[in-house]
Amino acid sequence: MKQEDNNYIDIFISNKCNDIPKNDIANINKFLPFYSDITSDDLAYLFSYLHSSFNRLFQFMNHKITVNYHYNADESRDLIVIIDTYEQLNKALESSKYSFQIDSEYLNIINKCFEFLEGSGGSAIPDDFQKVNIVEVKPIFTLSNKENIDISIPKKEKKMSKNKVFIVHGHDNEVKQEIARYIEQIGLEAIILHEQANSGMTIIEKIEHYTEEANFAIVLYTPCDKGRGALETKIPARDRARQNVVFEHGYLMAKIGRKNVCALVKGEIETPSDISGVVYTPLDSLGAWKNELIRELKSCGYEVN
Repeated sequence: MKQEDNNYIDIFISNKCNDIPKNDIANINKFLPFYSDITSDDLAYLFSYLHSSFNRLFQFMNHKITVNYHYNADESRDLIVIIDTYEQLNKALESSKYSFQIDSEYLNIINKCFEFLEGSGGSAIPDDFQKVNIVEVKPIFTLSNKENIDISIPKKEKKMSKNKVFIVHGHDNEVKQEIARYIEQIGLEAIILHEQANSGMTIIEKIEHYTEEANFAIVLYTPCDKGRGALETKIPARDRARQNVVFEHGYLMAKIGRKNVCALVKGEIETPSDISGVVYTPLDSLGAWKNELIRELKSCGYEVN
């Protein structure tokens, strides 16, 4: 395929990525680490979206098999749309540098779904339809062309110094300084974004640049904002972390791995409910959080004083 055609493919992928509903971000972020080695960020995000959507819809189908073998109308339409999106992507990329395969069992299920899915009124699941084995511990999409998988060893080795810790924070300067100074006390270097040189970079470019230097991150959930659902008019607004904190938390989990990110929480504060498997450590006045932080750092391979 010509370079010009590959450029068009990148535009197609970007446009498809922009079509993804914004309310799915939390679920999508859970699957991003599976596709972090793909050189196209937009394609990795698309794969994560499809993976998340297939899992959600197949899990609901498994539930309906145990109830009445009737797949609801909304889920039927959603699955038709997701399958159509997958097929469009597969067809568009099949001769490109991003050609890919889907998990064989998922492909088999998709083909079977064609036989009974209806666009209205729900769908009758065949009596002999077996429950889907949901894939939650590995990617369901793999690229055919290994050249577009990032296997760069030097980039990995560049981050192996393991003496720097990236700190994500809100407006609570006292907590930020307490954590940063403790990191320095145990012989490590704290990276706080606003203390680093701009060098003409935007905020997101600074995040991308300085997170390359750390193998571990601390995310500080402090009560800097308040919020509630748009329809929850009778419920008092709850304490929340700043939006940048939640965004950077998800970004760092995708970039350096969930196990290398420690979330410290001050007080009674609302945390993202859709990020399953994330442990939030209370910032208690007795300092027990320090023991937990030391344990996490050692688990990541850091040597601390």
